[in-house]
Amino acid sequence: MKMGTRGMQALQRLSGRQFDVAFLSQMTEHHQGAVDMSRQALPSLKNARVRRHAQNIIADQRKEIAEMRAILQREYKTGPSPAQRNLMKQDMHAMMAMKMTGDRMFLEMMIPHHQGANDMSRLALQKSKNPRIRALAQRIIKAQTAEIKDFQSLLRSRDLAAGRVPAPSARTSL
Repeated sequence: MKMGTRGMQALQRLSGRQFDVAFLSQMTEHHQGAVDMSRQALPSLKNARVRRHAQNIIADQRKEIAEMRAILQREYKTGPSPAQRNLMKQDMHAMMAMKMTGDRMFLEMMIPHHQGANDMSRLALQKSKNPRIRALAQRIIKAQTAEIKDFQSLLRSRDLAAGRVPAPSARTSL
């Protein structure tokens, strides 16, 4: 599932302050989508590593949402742009309409979601001059690339394929 078509097209056309505000607005909405997906999926997640990922996504992305709102307020004297947030909502509509159930579905949906955040963040590294936005984009890429790799590993694991929860000694911490 390709994420972020309208939002990315809008970002590509912008520069300077307009880009920064649009990026932060869209990424705020994108992160909220990941939080919502994780919260919806948690009751149906059986694998301990997958559950931990969902819990970490909720905690980490809530912090980043607060950080992005603070940057918007402090440096641009505004909040998230409703128009830019709506672009992202439209891009994520099909994904958000699906009921997130089970470990496999959560991982399979979160991979393209994270890839979309990475694509947006790479664009921010190209276009933004703001050091806070650039640092945020680098952190997003680093964290979500690592999570994607772990999600892919989990999808290949026998425990997940068989629907088994690994024994405590087989669990790895994140």
